[in-house]
Amino acid sequence: MKSTLLFSAYFLFGISIVTSQSTITDHLSEKYFDQLFIPDTSLVFSQKTSLIKNPRFVWSIGGAYQGSFLFETNVTYSKFKSGWVIVTRGPRIGIESHLSQDNFIYAPKIGYEYNAVLVAFRGSAISYFDHGKPDLRLLPEIGLTLFGLVDLTYGYSFPLSHFRSEAIGRNRIALSINFDAVVFQDL
Repeated sequence: MKSTLLFSAYFLFGISIVTSQSTITDHLSEKYFDQLFIPDTSLVFSQKTSLIKNPRFVWSIGGAYQGSFLFETNVTYSKFKSGWVIVTRGPRIGIESHLSQDNFIYAPKIGYEYNAVLVAFRGSAISYFDHGKPDLRLLPEIGLTLFGLVDLTYGYSFPLSHFRSEAIGRNRIALSINFDAVVFQDL
């Protein structure tokens, strides 16, 4: 019975604070109100980090092995969230190239990237052009990241077209570097 009364009082007191919040904030300074009703999060969030940063373009370069060596460059429209977890995510567009004098292959791609602390996810639609013939594939990747600055991923490409380039395999290991000054400053 005593615990029911305590719970009821706490519940009613909580409702009265919520319903009269505008009255309280009108009479008290905002700083005092924050000290009363907003818990101290200094153990969870660093004072130098903000919760959400404005989206921005992030350039990245990298290399991959997928039956042959490929060079890649991408631009990501990245959204950034920090605190006790750093998360970067956003759509990306780029191009890969097989740098062989015998058989030049290039591959435009579009996808989405999500990085959280040490885990990286990517999904891309990519079209390898080998002797002018398109080899369209879906390429999901998962791997390790260093706060979204350096990514090491493994991917498996699923062919969508009838033509398949012999120079490009299905398994892929990729290493990329993201030039993201905002993430670097928040570390």
